[in-house]
Amino acid sequence: MSLILCFAFALAGQAPAPPHKLKPPPHLPSSGDSRPVTCAEAAQVFKEARRIMSKGLEVSLAVKPRVNASGKAVSREQVVAEFNAVFLAIQPDFKFKPRLVAFNPGVLKISRAERAPLARLIEYGCVGKVSPLATGPTDSLTPAELGDALGLFTSRIAELSHMPSAKWTPILMDQN
Repeated sequence: MSLILCFAFALAGQAPAPPHKLKPPPHLPSSGDSRPVTCAEAAQVFKEARRIMSKGLEVSLAVKPRVNASGKAVSREQVVAEFNAVFLAIQPDFKFKPRLVAFNPGVLKISRAERAPLARLIEYGCVGKVSPLATGPTDSLTPAELGDALGLFTSRIAELSHMPSAKWTPILMDQN
């Protein structure tokens, strides 16, 4: 391609511009961070997520935080409890009931107290049926794992809280 451009500029009687040197991007946190997320970090993330969902979905999320700010690693039970509290608060505003996701409850790695809420979240597609939150080898989550779980959760809640439009949803469009 550059040979063609050089040839085109040579025919036009102009020298090609020197190539730009790209500046290196600013240092960003590594996505390969394997340390567990602390309760303080998770509490801050959940607080911001609740604020954004409350504003975006135009619902009142007067949900008591389930994660206390501390320096210890956040457990999957705490994350599931937080997700479940938000899910139950927003569930009356769901516009439709989705087809439930089938999964094997025998592979879930969570305490009995949080097993039923996790199963409900998986059935509604708010948590991956084979994910670090549901079946991971450790009780704690890395920043990437928590981010993936929160991203899936918020996108599914947004999907369930809005009626699809026949104008923008191909499966609902008139086929005539």
